[in-house]
Amino acid sequence: MMNKYETLTWENYYLSKIRFSNRCGNHYNCIRVFKNNKYIHERVKFDIAFKLIREGFTVMTEAIFEESGRADVLAIKGKHAYIIEIETSKSKSLMKKKILEKQKYPKDFELIIINAENFDINKWDL
Repeated sequence: MMNKYETLTWENYYLSKIRFSNRCGNHYNCIRVFKNNKYIHERVKFDIAFKLIREGFTVMTEAIFEESGRADVLAIKGKHAYIIEIETSKSKSLMKKKILEKQKYPKDFELIIINAENFDINKWDL
């Protein structure tokens, strides 16, 4: 079990990977919604972010990284950091493309890809 100092040190390390201007405009544990995304994408993003916030994660949505890439949901809790990408296409080739795009994200984060078409928040756990 980590103490509070160790937890904050890890969380600050992960948050340092996010573009500063994005950190200023994107509050922790607030959910950003974009009208151009499909409704199902935004609903799944909300469901995941809300559940993780209730589980004690620090959450950011649509976080932009310093190097490159944007995460639908970024979740941090102590030493654990996750990038959660939500895909609305049923196409397996597009899902594979997302996996290959993992290289654009910082290596310190674990990538999780969610297919929104058959997503059930009650059966999902991080």
